[in-house]
Amino acid sequence: MSEQTVVLTDLDRLTAEQLELSELARTGVPGQARVLDVRELWPVGVLEVRLLVRVADGASYPALFLGPVTPPALARVQDGGSFAARVDPQRPERVYVDWLA
Repeated sequence: MSEQTVVLTDLDRLTAEQLELSELARTGVPGQARVLDVRELWPVGVLEVRLLVRVADGASYPALFLGPVTPPALARVQDGGSFAARVDPQRPERVYVDWLA
């Protein structure tokens, strides 16, 4: 499976993406996302995070998150960290990571 990049730049796209992620957070297949590597980009709070996502059936694949992370979650996003995730069963490259869970 290829890496997924989420880039948040355009306000309309951001709003649509937030709605999609909200739906995915409710209906996605439960899984875990383990942080393999994290880099802070400019501006502060924007991260590039390489993840290994694993779902209940044992399947795992790499994913890439590129975007802002809220200040309360910034300190928790470290190499080796693990977070709850939800995966779109129809499009497993779409992953919602709950940075605060």
